[in-house]
Amino acid sequence: MKRVLQSNPILEAFGNAQTLRNDNSSRFGKLTELQFDWSPSSSQRSSISSPPPLAGSICTTYLLEKSRVVGQSKGERNYHVFYQLVSCDNRELKEWVWKELIQEDVSFACLNYTSNSKEEFAQEWTQTLEALEVFGFTGESLRTLLRALCCVLQLSNIQFDEEALPDNPELEGPTVITSRDELNKLEDILGIDPLFLQEAMTKRNMKVGMDVVKKQLSPRVAKESCNALAKEIYARLFSVLVSSINEKTKGNNKRHRRRRRRKSSKKQKKRDSMGSRDSIVSGKQQRRRGSNDDSSGSSVSSIGTSSNHFGVICLLDIFGFERFDVNRFEQMCINYANEHLQNKYVVDNFGRIQKE
Repeated sequence: MKRVLQSNPILEAFGNAQTLRNDNSSRFGKLTELQFDWSPSSSQRSSISSPPPLAGSICTTYLLEKSRVVGQSKGERNYHVFYQLVSCDNRELKEWVWKELIQEDVSFACLNYTSNSKEEFAQEWTQTLEALEVFGFTGESLRTLLRALCCVLQLSNIQFDEEALPDNPELEGPTVITSRDELNKLEDILGIDPLFLQEAMTKRNMKVGMDVVKKQLSPRVAKESCNALAKEIYARLFSVLVSSINEKTKGNNKRHRRRRRRKSSKKQKKRDSMGSRDSIVSGKQQRRRGSNDDSSGSSVSSIGTSSNHFGVICLLDIFGFERFDVNRFEQMCINYANEHLQNKYVVDNFGRIQKE
């Protein structure tokens, strides 16, 4: 139960952001499957006053709003974790992660600031850091995670332009990164030669027949590719976090089976004391129950792998319908899913009323 609750600060920090309608809006869909230590033999005795114990949970995420990583509408913010990291008052931690974070004038193009103070972000960061430690992000794994965040931040500061040709300024020159200083900062995080970075960001390999040629990208296309890299890094980082949380919060199937065996053993002994006839019947039931426990086709809900047998309650948390000045493909998917869920709710409820 503690670990399930501890996962909330992480998912909020990495998956929630301030919007015009909500200061803490979740920007991803989430299906939480609560696993209960339940068996068919105990279902009749379970009640509101004595529910089965919680064995664990598994979270499945959908439609993370990756576009928010590289830009937000006026009055909105990026994901909370970026502001928390930048506002952190632990100078040693910042220098350990990336020395640029300790600079007083540090700024990133992808961060919009609103009314929240630096102190509030710093307090939230402490809670996020404690939760990350619970799920195994300490030492080098924590540093790698935070440096990935810094990479996303620094990519937003990379800008592109056409290099002027001194011999003929009217012609379009090659696309270059405008600030060598910002490129060197990115190299410091990634550990990749800056010349190779510029080459990779401003040119694209194209296969023509049996040959591979390099095509020069325009500044606009180069920036779009840079943003795509930032979004993909953040999406994979978020996926790693969710997988780590599930690994720590999912129900322990071996412990669950041992508990059920102990219960079955006690029941068997009780039946044996009631007489030979009841003992024979009980033995048959026990053998049938044992075979069902080892079958992947059990009638009890299965979560995780086919051998995990738990009672499950599923909770779905997804966006409401939203419309912005600029609506990208992600927003279309979100609205499409929301409309289908709303349609199912209406059909199920009003259809039932009509039949009654």
